[in-house]
Amino acid sequence: MKAQFNVALTGSVSGLARPLAEALCDDPRCGRVLVVDAEPSVPEHPKAAFDALDLTQPSVDERVARSLRRGAVDVVIHGSCSDAPDRAQALAHELETAGTANLLRACARANVRRLVLASHSFLYGAHADNPQLLDETRPLRAPADLPFFADKVGMEALFARHAEEHPGASVLVLRLCPVVGEGTDGLLGRMLGRFLVPAIAGFNPPIQLIHQGDAVRAIALLVGSGAEGVFNVAGKGVMPLLTAIHLLGGVPVVIPSPVFSALGGALFSFHVTSVPREMAPYLMFPFLVDGRKAREAAGFSARLSIREVLEEFYRTQLRRHFA
Repeated sequence: MKAQFNVALTGSVSGLARPLAEALCDDPRCGRVLVVDAEPSVPEHPKAAFDALDLTQPSVDERVARSLRRGAVDVVIHGSCSDAPDRAQALAHELETAGTANLLRACARANVRRLVLASHSFLYGAHADNPQLLDETRPLRAPADLPFFADKVGMEALFARHAEEHPGASVLVLRLCPVVGEGTDGLLGRMLGRFLVPAIAGFNPPIQLIHQGDAVRAIALLVGSGAEGVFNVAGKGVMPLLTAIHLLGGVPVVIPSPVFSALGGALFSFHVTSVPREMAPYLMFPFLVDGRKAREAAGFSARLSIREVLEEFYRTQLRRHFA
């Protein structure tokens, strides 16, 4: 099969960057795979290349544009969303705001016609009045006072503005439910990977997870399908949070909501918990996404059930422990 497109990837901060690059290298539809990032995360493959460029640096957009033109890039996949709140949020803020703006300017300069953003289902927010499944028409109601969320909502807004200002560009935004797998470092994975896991008294929300391999396959399918707009990427099935904790051999530490609100910030700052206090709603209410649109547009359905995802995660945790 003749190659149909060349791809550039960003996002060494994401655990999906390397497996996605590997999957695209093995995809016969894909010609070249260029990784543009400050940190090398490129597979050893004849199709793969790396250009060391820090997207947060001033005036980097012209250098990125030259790299995109040199690689005859047709598709740019921006995967620089951090997977969990960081105690040093300033670095993530620079990458997700200034870095995204620089990348989009470079794409405009290089006349890249297809742009893809790997985003998060967290952005819908966890609320008591959420429907059973959130579709792509629902508003983004994540806590605006937490930079982890505000920066990502801003990234989506930058992509939407790019689509408005460049009518010839095709923009695809993928809101992935929490991803678990080798090399990923997402919030639910961090939380569930501990022996003592915080839980809010009186609440046991259903959670949704997708395996890294399924997430990579979804991105590749949707990129190749020519789909535009916003798409949820959902896992297979749901499970109550406390059941997931017990399945992984963890012990839920049940905390009254007012106590968590009062002490959560200090517990997070001193590494007692991986969950900042602003994340309390996600331990109380559901934020499950409907993946029907991606299934209809690209034929994507997750292969691994949530139980299989957790069992694989448990084996991964054991390997890390013994390593």
